[in-house]
Amino acid sequence: MEVVEDLKKKVEHLEYEEIKEIKDKIGKIEINLNTNNILTKQSVETTNKLTETMDCVKETMIEMSQSIKQSNEVSKDLTKNVSELGEQVSRLDEKVNDIDNKSKFDIMKFLSGNWISIVGTATLIIYILFNKLPV
Repeated sequence: MEVVEDLKKKVEHLEYEEIKEIKDKIGKIEINLNTNNILTKQSVETTNKLTETMDCVKETMIEMSQSIKQSNEVSKDLTKNVSELGEQVSRLDEKVNDIDNKSKFDIMKFLSGNWISIVGTATLIIYILFNKLPV
């Protein structure tokens, strides 16, 4: 009986040590599992926030692209308008130069073209002044 008692104590001792070791392992596994669950939850939340942020960035990029396209169209229109205005200014400048040239009085040209009339008129005026003819 004593042998049975002894065996029973040995079995209880072995069971206790084995169970304790298993309980310790299970405790560590539970801690690791909880840590992994927390990390997984944080990772999922971060991924969701990143997805939302990327969606916002995508929308912003689309808006910027549209804005740039509109700016390019406005720039093209402005360039066209400036070009047309430049052409109009050039035509207006040519017209002003033509009018300016037409309105200039070239004394040498006038004298060379009308010298006979000028000499005749001057002679008549001198003759009248010196002879005091009644007019």
